[in-house]
Amino acid sequence: MKKTMKHILALVIILPFLFAGCQKSETIEADNDYKRGDPIINTLEVTNEYCGDPYVANLVDWYIPLTGGTLTIGNDANNLYAMFEAAPGYEFSMTSLYVGPASDAPGDWLDPATHTGVFYYSQFTYYTQHDPMVADYQITHDLSLLEDCFIVVGIAHVYNTTTGQTYGVSAQSNSKTYGYYFDYCKQECGEPECETAYAYGDDLATCFLDIPEVNSNNWGWSNGPISDPSSYSWDIYAGAGQCDITKGTLVGTLDVDYSGGICTVFYNIDADFTLDETHLFVGDEMLPRKKGQFTTAPGQFPYSGQSSYTIDGLSGDIYVVAHSVVCGDYDE
Repeated sequence: MKKTMKHILALVIILPFLFAGCQKSETIEADNDYKRGDPIINTLEVTNEYCGDPYVANLVDWYIPLTGGTLTIGNDANNLYAMFEAAPGYEFSMTSLYVGPASDAPGDWLDPATHTGVFYYSQFTYYTQHDPMVADYQITHDLSLLEDCFIVVGIAHVYNTTTGQTYGVSAQSNSKTYGYYFDYCKQECGEPECETAYAYGDDLATCFLDIPEVNSNNWGWSNGPISDPSSYSWDIYAGAGQCDITKGTLVGTLDVDYSGGICTVFYNIDADFTLDETHLFVGDEMLPRKKGQFTTAPGQFPYSGQSSYTIDGLSGDIYVVAHSVVCGDYDE
């Protein structure tokens, strides 16, 4: 068993890399109830939505041929994620991470031209002694604090639960040359797809295309008449051209309450989507009018720009037309 660990690590040349695309990857938070000698089992799963492909580096011993686990680096639009995962039969007693410019890395010297140098990992921003030891550990770092490209240095101490020996390991580069640090560039997050969406009131819904006096090809629904008092929760469909909900995507619900001459409306959008625009009409006719004629143009609706509305001064039966623009990944 090694009795001491040097806080200095010589680094060698590696190759930078870039990734593109977007995918999901599962990560696991540290389980701080883990006990020495127990089998390594990942128990708590967390899903990060990575932009691009996360990079997975082996955690290798710098003295002997040994792989003690992996370090996964990836980012979404807001954060960088660094995930240490121990190999079967090992636990982490220490994890240390540096992310940032090569010139600011703690150490005596660093040569950017050759990507070689000496680092003091106990001075890294993230330096954690784990007691009890852990099988996995995730670090989240604010992406806005980093330049577009930077270096990553990941160092850990792994404990062999069978032999009782502890080893120093570091994240190996992707190059053929044995390396201890690597370059990472922020992965671009694709722009979300945005679709027109309307609330669909089931048997109270009338497609614009079926309303007399409508002279446009816009799709959508006028919902009503509804009486005072009444309460509804209507599905919101995006991309349902020609009012065909089988072609659309269910993106949330529109919650409507009409009581005492007051109508409250709330756009309840599913977590996988975001609400970008809203336009709302509430009145005693099926649609608003422009120059005396029915109009289906959302820009002509009297209410806009909010996710919830309260409209008073109403009486008798009313109609509700709820337009929105909803963004998200419609390919999933």
